Amino acid sequence: FERALKTLGIPFRVHRGLGFFARQEVLDLYMVLRFLDDERDNIALYGVLRSPYFGLSDSQLHLIHLAGDGTWFERLKKAAEKDSGLTEARNKLERWMQYARWEPAADLASRIISDSNIHGVYGGLINGQEMRANLNMLRDRLRDMQKAGMISLSEVVESLRNSIEDESREGGAQAEEESEVVEIMTVHAAKGLERPIVVVPEMDSKLRPLEMDPVEIDRSLGLGVKVIDPLSMDLEPDFRMKHIRLRWKLKAEAEFQRLMYVAMTRARDHLIMTSMTDFMSHEKDP
Repeated sequence: FERALKTLGIPFRVHRGLGFFARQEVLDLYMVLRFLDDERDNIALYGVLRSPYFGLSDSQLHLIHLAGDGTWFERLKKAAEKDSGLTEARNKLERWMQYARWEPAADLASRIISDSNIHGVYGGLINGQEMRANLNMLRDRLRDMQKAGMISLSEVVESLRNSIEDESREGGAQAEEESEVVEIMTVHAAKGLERPIVVVPEMDSKLRPLEMDPVEIDRSLGLGVKVIDPLSMDLEPDFRMKHIRLRWKLKAEAEFQRLMYVAMTRARDHLIMTSMTDFMSHEKDP
């Protein structure tokens, strides 16, 4: 939308709010990739170890700090020899570092998400579904970068760093209000506002299908797992996971309906809803 408005010379303003690249789950995965790109990056490793990917305690981090000289990763390896609680973190990071040497960044990110079961961790949090969706969106962006030829981890980390910095700068530059501009904002940012004309685009968009990990946790329903079907020998969700999937699907649909209501009631005079359809198709009535 921004590119189209720029091309047509139409002034616009973007309400950034807490943007995508400011979300903690996005920053956490970025920090993992940033460390794997440069194991000397002490700040990135500290953030990774404190993040839900490992969740080390203050005492464990203090033990690493006291483990000697060198980078934080060198200290982690020394501390892991004395504290078995740090061994898993060291082994997992070393395994990811091996893959980072040759695996495309998008595939590496998918491996990290799967190996760490971070979806299961987020599933037990209040905003877990939104956090999982943001993580999947970041993974999709990395795949788009990969398709565009941005294969190396260094290129991807640099691109993500620029996006985070750009969003931070632009998010803080919204002080001046201009009346004669097109305002671009999320539905969440539009809550409580009213404008003479409101455009709700991409009405044909569908909800992103739920992606279930082998183990899922719901605060109310508990633990669901995928088990091997003795006939097909494929992993299939057990009874509890099917209930979790249905619950999350219904919650996503309810949230979508609430957002649609908010979006469609922001208009004071005119509401414009746009979508794309195949008018040549005989299967659909345009």
